[in-house]
Amino acid sequence: MKYTIPLLLLFALASCKKKTLEPDSVKIISEYKLHYIYTNGLMTKEYKYNDKGVADQVVNYYYYKPFHGVGPLTTATVTDNYEYDKQLRVVKVYSGQPGASYQTYNYYGSSRYPATRYNSSYATPMEEFFYSGKLSVLKEYDVNNKLISTNSYYYNTIGNLTKMVIQYYPDTIGGTPGFLYTEKIVYDYLKYDNANNVAYAMPGINVLTKDVNVSTNNPLEWEQRIYSTGGGVNYYKQNTTYEYNSGNYPVRAITGNDTVTYTYDK
Repeated sequence: MKYTIPLLLLFALASCKKKTLEPDSVKIISEYKLHYIYTNGLMTKEYKYNDKGVADQVVNYYYYKPFHGVGPLTTATVTDNYEYDKQLRVVKVYSGQPGASYQTYNYYGSSRYPATRYNSSYATPMEEFFYSGKLSVLKEYDVNNKLISTNSYYYNTIGNLTKMVIQYYPDTIGGTPGFLYTEKIVYDYLKYDNANNVAYAMPGINVLTKDVNVSTNNPLEWEQRIYSTGGGVNYYKQNTTYEYNSGNYPVRAITGNDTVTYTYDK
């Protein structure tokens, strides 16, 4: 099942010019730290923190039905490990054993926002980040340094994402003639609450967020349009209701038939 609960999204397009941000422009340490995420009663993520108060491990849980659909679910886990520099910026991410391929992040001077992400197996960047106050453009490349997609982010005056546009380039990845491909996805965020975005409770890794969790608050209502190369458009509209803890962080988010539960350490 594909879950549409926004656990992580992106930001506004004003300019493609790179801009250095001040080191204190991002919340680093939160009084509340996200510990577990459950989706429809199943644990999907577990967050662990080091003695500096930043997340150094995220355990991802995956569930699979038996081949014939009868019997208990099979569980698999993948652990993402995060390493930091002296400024508590993520510089390396690897899954599983340290000797495996890994991701590295480079930064603009003393900024806490990443400029590029590399895979250790390739010489060219996998992602480039551009800012105009907040994340405005994200470009993703394949292993041959061909542009795969461009994400553009638009915000309101209080820092909430109002629109995110993901433009894909199927021609550059060798699309098969006669097949339909997703060409563009447009998200319009219509309403927000006035509570803390759950990403603020993930100190250290919250600056790597590329989805709606770049916003200040949590989205209540949004629309999604998916455009295909054949000219077709699929439209979806979602509404989310929340419950909150005393720190004004979400503890439960309900979207349609899906319920996501957040538990925190304080």
